[in-house]
Amino acid sequence: STASPTAVDMASAHLHGLDGLTAKTASFTVGATEWAFNVSTAGGAVNVTMPDPALFVGRGVYLHKTTSDANAITPVAYASETFNGAAATALPGSTLGTYGSWFLFSDGTNWHY
Repeated sequence: STASPTAVDMASAHLHGLDGLTAKTASFTVGATEWAFNVSTAGGAVNVTMPDPALFVGRGVYLHKTTSDANAITPVAYASETFNGAAATALPGSTLGTYGSWFLFSDGTNWHY
């Protein structure tokens, strides 16, 4: 989905001990309490290593590109899980374009968007 997190989403996350919106400018691994990211690719492409989906059951990760350059944001699997049934590198549109957003959620085994 391309919907941005709302104030209700952010408040709910806070009540459940999750971090708020985090700014990133380089490749990173999603931490256990992180979930929402504004990502700048002004300095180059950014890879986002996803957490183990078994630890994120019923939770999601929001990624938003804040820059208009051609550099990509690419989700990277924790292990062998898939994204909508395919390996991340095989997905059409597996990288975020200009000002793109993704909300990826876990079913306990794989990631979906």
